[in-house]
Amino acid sequence: MSIWYLMNWMNSGGRTKSETETTRLVNEVIMQEDFNSDDLKGFNAHSKNLRFNRTNNPIPSDKNVPSQPFSVPGLYFRDLISVIQSAFTEPLSTKFHFSPFKLFQTVPNSEEVHPVYSELYNSDAFIQEHDKVQCMQGPPDNPDCKLEKVVLGLMFWSDSTHLTSFSNAKLWPVYMMFGNLSKYIRSLLNSGACHHVAYIPLLDLMGLVRDICTRISKCRVFLWDKVKRAREYIYDLGMPINGTAVSSLLKETSSIPTLNAFIDCLGPNFPVSNMLAMNLLHEIELGVWKTLFTHLIRMLYASPNGAEKVAELDQCTTIRHLLGNASEMKKLAARDFKDLLQCSIPAFEHLFEHEHNEHLMKLLYRLAQWHALAKLHLHTEPTLEWLEKTTMEVGKLMREFRDKSASKFSTFELPREQDARA
Repeated sequence: MSIWYLMNWMNSGGRTKSETETTRLVNEVIMQEDFNSDDLKGFNAHSKNLRFNRTNNPIPSDKNVPSQPFSVPGLYFRDLISVIQSAFTEPLSTKFHFSPFKLFQTVPNSEEVHPVYSELYNSDAFIQEHDKVQCMQGPPDNPDCKLEKVVLGLMFWSDSTHLTSFSNAKLWPVYMMFGNLSKYIRSLLNSGACHHVAYIPLLDLMGLVRDICTRISKCRVFLWDKVKRAREYIYDLGMPINGTAVSSLLKETSSIPTLNAFIDCLGPNFPVSNMLAMNLLHEIELGVWKTLFTHLIRMLYASPNGAEKVAELDQCTTIRHLLGNASEMKKLAARDFKDLLQCSIPAFEHLFEHEHNEHLMKLLYRLAQWHALAKLHLHTEPTLEWLEKTTMEVGKLMREFRDKSASKFSTFELPREQDARA
């Protein structure tokens, strides 16, 4: 009767229950040794979802009033330990690199040797952590453990994504990959290397523009001692968040009394800034390039016969098929803006007068060149130097285009911007 009940459930109700998912339900849920049907008495999926998709944060109230929990609805997450354990049982785990190494390039017809930067497991930081782990003692519950000590590199990404091509449904997942796995494997669509560890409520879009020197010399550091002391003022002594004691402690460094989850788990000396991947997608494809492309469309509309020039631009194709006109920028993902950048030189060529066209062609060429260098899978010292020089050249050409070309056009809102404002 058990099989009959299961098949009857699969073939009734909604149509989204496939044979594969039903088989997975049996293997991953019902057949588990610790599965107990008595735990499901009075079970309601909706109420359980409401319970599991919240996280509670204590909010201070007053000196004599205990902190009140603040619930964050719409948050789904997986325990990282369970994700790691699951990954080690998958066939892909046989391709993990646990012994880091360095790569070098010997220049032909020369004695020069350049280090090659490619994977996480041949970086200096990974090698240093590997050496540090080897000097550690065994776990407290098994100090005589003889198992190999290894470093597992966890890499996190997060970005809003469209769920379908015919609606505005969105989702904001948090992805995790393992740095011990080659990026050539991680980049394969069917590799199964990407793990969804959380789904967070949709947040407002944010963008930060920082100078190269600011990134290097003024890297943001989590001030553990000040944050810890401020939280003691608020939670233990009941002092107000905007009070003198807390403000005088945090205002100078623009800190906030929020404990960082990574610092809390990995210790006050953990460098959070080094963990964050460069956000090339938001800073360039959906940042600098999207802003430039949008203003170029405004300049086309402001030029003589602007509507005809925009129509001529929309006739150009890109690497991938776009659902609408490029100038309207409707439902374009980051990959679409990347395609627009790579195809922009022939598309914009001769749409502006000779002087402006020359400035624009130089700018688009250098920007595409920078984009290609930034996305190289393998880097050497010369390519990094080339990238740095190209970065300065792009900045120079961008300012030159602003002063000598863009400033000569009286631009106005695009039709889609007018519609959005209305």
